[in-house]
Amino acid sequence: MNRNFFSELKRRNVYKVAVAYAVVSWLLIQAASILFPTFEAPSWVMKVFVAVLVGPNEPSSRWATMHAGPKG
Repeated sequence: MNRNFFSELKRRNVYKVAVAYAVVSWLLIQAASILFPTFEAPSWVMKVFVAVLVGPNEPSSRWATMHAGPKG
């Protein structure tokens, strides 16, 4: 079953979506780390920003896996 599960994830492009989400999140975090000090944002703003970006990745991946039809 474990092998079928991972092949199903690959077939439904869950890996590609997760990598794309990680790359875009990383780029946004890099931009924020440059811009937030420029605008003198408090340090907690960066922590919240990272939490908001990183937090939904896992639940959205689960949702995409479970709610896609049998054909993906």
